[in-house]
Amino acid sequence: MAIHEQGQPTLTNDQEKLNKGLLDILYKLTINNDLNDSTIEDINSLCMQRS
Repeated sequence: MAIHEQGQPTLTNDQEKLNKGLLDILYKLTINNDLNDSTIEDINSLCMQRS
């Protein structure tokens, strides 16, 4: 993880994309209670990106 001048960690683009993807999934699960096939595919694709 890169370190910013003030010592704050900065996220790489990949990390930001992962975070956004996870937040989107959490939003779907909590707000819409929407655990459908597309949500499961989103989770699987995020897991594949990590490995």
